[in-house]
Amino acid sequence: MLALDWLLWLMELWQAISYGPSQLLQRREERLSLGSNRWLLYDPDHRWTPSLDDDDPSQAANQPLRMQEITGAVVACGLRSPETLTG
Repeated sequence: MLALDWLLWLMELWQAISYGPSQLLQRREERLSLGSNRWLLYDPDHRWTPSLDDDDPSQAANQPLRMQEITGAVVACGLRSPETLTG
């Protein structure tokens, strides 16, 4: 029973994170479809270490995890705004 409760909680959390912002802003929810430009690919096993020596280092002043190995990363992204689609 505990596993089922956990699964239901996880599904509710996913719904809130995925669709909650659109609903809050009264905007149409994004849908993944053929030709969609709103997708990303996340690899939960990808290991990386943020560093100032990266090709594109973070410019954030607060980097508490710099030089520490992190597991999980967005490895590809298709998010584009309408302005970049016409250029």
